[in-house]
Amino acid sequence: MKEQEQKLIEEIRTLFKELIEEEEVRFDMLSKRTIYPRNHVYVSKAKEVYSKALKLEELESKYYTGDLKDVMGDEVDMVNRYDYEYKENQKIPKAKSVTKMQSLMHDATDHIEFTSMKFSVI
Repeated sequence: MKEQEQKLIEEIRTLFKELIEEEEVRFDMLSKRTIYPRNHVYVSKAKEVYSKALKLEELESKYYTGDLKDVMGDEVDMVNRYDYEYKENQKIPKAKSVTKMQSLMHDATDHIEFTSMKFSVI
C-alpha cells in the first residue's frame, strides 16, 4: 500500500509540473510556430491530478480532497470556459487575452498546490 501511495504522489507531482509548464508561451522549433497556453490541455492535466488525488484518498483517509474538488469546480472550470480574443483577421490571440489565460491558470495552479500541500503531496 505504501508503494502505491508513493507512486500516486510521484504521478501527482509530475502532473503538477506539467500544469506549470502549460501556463507558458512556447515556440515549437519543428513547426516554427508559437504555442500559447491551451486551456483544454491544462484542464485535462488538472483532472488527472484530481483523479489521482481521489485514488490516494481511497488508499489513505489522511489525503482529504474536498478542497481540491472546490478548486476543480471553480477555478479550473473558469480556465476551461475562457476563450481567447483574437487579433482581427488573424489566428493570433491578443496579448491581453493571453495574459488573462495565464493569470487564470496560475491562480488555479496556486490553489491546487495549496490544497495538495495540506497533505504533503506537492
